[in-house]
Amino acid sequence: MPENPPLNFAMSPDRTRVTVTPTVPGSFELTADQVDMLIRALIAGRTGMQPARDAYAPQELSRVLTADGMQTRLQEEGDGSGDVLLGLFHPGLGWLGSHCRKDAVAQLADALNEARGKAAKG
Repeated sequence: MPENPPLNFAMSPDRTRVTVTPTVPGSFELTADQVDMLIRALIAGRTGMQPARDAYAPQELSRVLTADGMQTRLQEEGDGSGDVLLGLFHPGLGWLGSHCRKDAVAQLADALNEARGKAAKG
C-alpha cells in the first residue's frame, strides 16, 4: 500500500476554501499511486465545497474535461431493474462510474443514435 501524499487538507468553516499544507519541508516527489490518491482527495474535498457544482451540462462543452483514448463499459446492476453501471475510462483519472437508471440509459442510447445518424450524413 503506497503512503499518502505528504499533504494535509483542511476545509474552511464556510466550505468555500481548502488549505493544503505540506507535512514535509520543501518540495517532494509523488509516485503514480500517490498522485492518484491526491486526485481522489482533492475530488472528495471539492465534492463537499460550496458553491456546489452545477449538475446541468454546460452549453459550451470546451469547458468539459476531455482526453483522447477514453473507453466505456456498461454493466447491468444485477437486480433486474434494467439499471446499469456506466464506466468511463479517462487516461489521467482512471475509471469513473455512474449508476444509471433504466430511463437514463434509454435517453443516452437515443442521443448516441442521433449523433451517429448526424455523423453518417455529415
